Amino acid sequence: MTVFGEQFLHSPGLFPARIAGETFGSGSFTLALPGGPFLIDGLSAIQRESLASRYGDSADVTPQITIVVHRVAREDFREIDTRGWEYNLDYLATETTVSLAGMRLAALIDLARNRVGIWTPVEDPAEFWGVVENVLRPLVALRLLLDGGLLVHSSAVALANRGIVFAGRSNAGKSTVAHLAVASKHPVLSDDLNAITRENGQFVISPLPFTGDLEPADVSRIAVPLEAIIGLEKGSDESLRSMSQGEGMSLLVRSAPYVNHDEIRLPLLLERAAEIAGAARRAILTFRRDGNIWPILENLP
Repeated sequence: MTVFGEQFLHSPGLFPARIAGETFGSGSFTLALPGGPFLIDGLSAIQRESLASRYGDSADVTPQITIVVHRVAREDFREIDTRGWEYNLDYLATETTVSLAGMRLAALIDLARNRVGIWTPVEDPAEFWGVVENVLRPLVALRLLLDGGLLVHSSAVALANRGIVFAGRSNAGKSTVAHLAVASKHPVLSDDLNAITRENGQFVISPLPFTGDLEPADVSRIAVPLEAIIGLEKGSDESLRSMSQGEGMSLLVRSAPYVNHDEIRLPLLLERAAEIAGAARRAILTFRRDGNIWPILENLP
């Protein structure tokens, strides 16, 4: 039986049970992201600059969630040979908490108190923002689900102010669609993770800085109403066929990272995926890597 954290921590039994410990400094940084805003506290000047280099200026908003960064010894973590290794996190959920373990990081999300603790030895500016982002991604996924939305592993494109989410299995073509959109000058919200939020009774795709091949500066920061959920399949030509609500629900569940491994919140995920699939147009798109998919999308069922 696999023990939570054992692939990352020398002593997983000593994983923090509460949010406490020595911080790096007194600096702070606020991120206005869907599911937040998030105040990141306990930072050194170097760590704060790392976050500013990734996300821009600290937001002048009232935070809903506080994240405190604590200093621990590098020797607490196992060294990992990353050659051929796909990054992953250990994820352990209870009714009120989620524990995370990863490369040079441990984190405890206290959902009841809206507080998060991060323990890491990392201060290097080139690495630190990645440590924080590896906590922010599952944290945003949790917060969106609890707040009426969903984080979806997908590409999202705005067509005439209509938001279209493209999802599918690995190598189905999500990144390809994003690059086709950039080439055609259609705004891309993200080529990796997209936030579906609920605003004024409708679902909206809200911008996130979490990207894959694209740089954050290459994506749109303008929210658009959710119009459609598109399942992707690669083929020899372009075709579009309808997708049932059940198929759309299944696609969204498969594409909801972190929370689709959370057995405690699985009923809520199923309910949310069904709701979003029922509110959007749905179709399956078959396309060529070098094709022109945009005309066919004008005829969504």
